[in-house]
Amino acid sequence: MTIDFSRAPVAQAAPPALSFEEVAGGLLARGLDAIRYILPGGRLEGGEYAIGSLNGERGKSLKVNPKTGAWADFAGVDRGGDLVSLWAAKHGLSQDEARDEAADWLGMTAARAPNSWPTAAPAPAQPTAL
Repeated sequence: MTIDFSRAPVAQAAPPALSFEEVAGGLLARGLDAIRYILPGGRLEGGEYAIGSLNGERGKSLKVNPKTGAWADFAGVDRGGDLVSLWAAKHGLSQDEARDEAADWLGMTAARAPNSWPTAAPAPAQPTAL
């Protein structure tokens, strides 16, 4: 009796992580909507989104450029070059965690998964004669 393992079910691997560039670009494409989601309560002043700090209080010492994603809290030391880093700073996350959360918020994870997950096991190698 032989056992045919070629018909065994294939476990689905997790989809590969999206790159920071893909997620940062997705956030930037959403512009002010993304910034307002991360930091609600701010205002647009002179082409920049202004709010008191990462804690969300009134003020304008933290500024975000909606065209580039660059941001800085001029009353502190917090700053970054993209909206993924802003997401990480606001929520106390690592860059990887922020990228994954932002991708989920953007709906990028589900949209990419069907195209990137393996759908079948590779064909088994054929035995060779010695």
